[in-house]
Amino acid sequence: MPKNPKRSWLTGARRRGPKRRNTAGSRWMQLSTGEIQVLETLQTCQLGHIMACMVSMLGLMRLLLLKTLLVNNRLTSSNPNALAIVDKAILLFSANLVTYTKFSQQWFRLDHALHDITPQEESFPLYRKKSNGIGLDSWDDLECYENTRFTSDQLCRIYNCFGLDEYLLLQQETQIRVPTRGQNQWGQAC
Repeated sequence: MPKNPKRSWLTGARRRGPKRRNTAGSRWMQLSTGEIQVLETLQTCQLGHIMACMVSMLGLMRLLLLKTLLVNNRLTSSNPNALAIVDKAILLFSANLVTYTKFSQQWFRLDHALHDITPQEESFPLYRKKSNGIGLDSWDDLECYENTRFTSDQLCRIYNCFGLDEYLLLQQETQIRVPTRGQNQWGQAC
């Protein structure tokens, strides 16, 4: 029985994994070594900002407790400006908390955008199916990118820039062979 795919604990979306943990047919879900390092860096930055949020929150709670004690005269200070100093410190810790929270949210969004697989992308078949009579119009952006590393708009532009319409008319052909660097079951290039 196959192992359940790893999913993000916050979004429930499927996560991309390293190449060594995926099958050969699931190339769109694989991460190269560089992408794994980016993932680890993003998660380290996010964890650092979450820790900074926790430190700011603890400091803010202590300052609020101190202010409460000063206001209720449970604690006395020799400095007449003690309440103003505590207010300024509360503002600084609040600003730190908001800043670090925003940074950690941005790191999370970036991690989600780069490494979570969208439900639309997850619905695509993992294995390539042989298709005959395909044209540039029949490929969507993902299939164009997987086969040629260009989007469908870029392929159509290249098609028009090189005058491939006229070439097909001269050769009396209807299709141009697009090699995919793969081989079929008989070992022929396709």
